[in-house]
Order: sequence, then C-alpha cells, then structure tokens
Amino acid sequence: MASTLYYSILKLMITRVMLLLILLGAFLNLEACSVCFSAKDGTRYAYYGTTVLLSLVPLFMVGFFIRWAYKRAKALEEESQLS
Repeated sequence: MASTLYYSILKLMITRVMLLLILLGAFLNLEACSVCFSAKDGTRYAYYGTTVLLSLVPLFMVGFFIRWAYKRAKALEEESQLS
C-alpha cells in the first residue's frame, strides 16, 4: 500500500519536473520581434501605446463589472425594501 503511494507521488513529481524543464526550455528559445526594439520612433510609440491599451482594458472591464454588480445589488435591495 505504502509503496504504491510512494510510486504515485514519485511519478507526479517527475511529471511536474519534466513539464517545468520543457517550459523553461521553450522560454529560453524565445526572441523578441523586430517591432519591440525598433529604432523608428513611430513604431516604438505604437508598441508602447498598444502595451498600455492592452494593460488597461482588462482593468476597466473589471471596474465596470464591479460597478454594475454594485448598482444591481443596490437596486435589488431597494426593490426588496419596497415590497
């Protein structure tokens, strides 16, 4: 009983280590595109602008969802008080 538990834990650990090594190997081979390090100002500013836009959009989406949920909860509370 204990040996099968030991082997299953060992197998899980080996699988996780192999996955980690594969991911690390994949990241070591990545290279940046030519746009990221372009010498042209227009290209560089477009890259920065896109980075800012793609960073802020999810934050605004979460903020709008929280605002909607707050207003919805407030409306439901007012509706239940009227009943």
